[in-house]
Amino acid sequence: MQVEPEIAYRNVDPTPALESQILRGLERLERSQPRIIACRIMVEVPHPRHVRGNLFRVRLDITGPGHEVVVSRDPPARGV
Repeated sequence: MQVEPEIAYRNVDPTPALESQILRGLERLERSQPRIIACRIMVEVPHPRHVRGNLFRVRLDITGPGHEVVVSRDPPARGV
């Protein structure tokens, strides 16, 4: 990657373990797609007060030569 990845958190306390896991995933992504120029990651908890634990929403904005790809994953709906 030509530009250092940007990682942002919303309603989440950034921990070294979480950041390490994100960076490992970015390394794997970069090995499979070496032409990536930049990547921005947003990790958030849409509803910070869950009884059974928090579910994360993750969004990646990946910039390559001449294009940008946005990938997001929302937590599953309740009861699933």
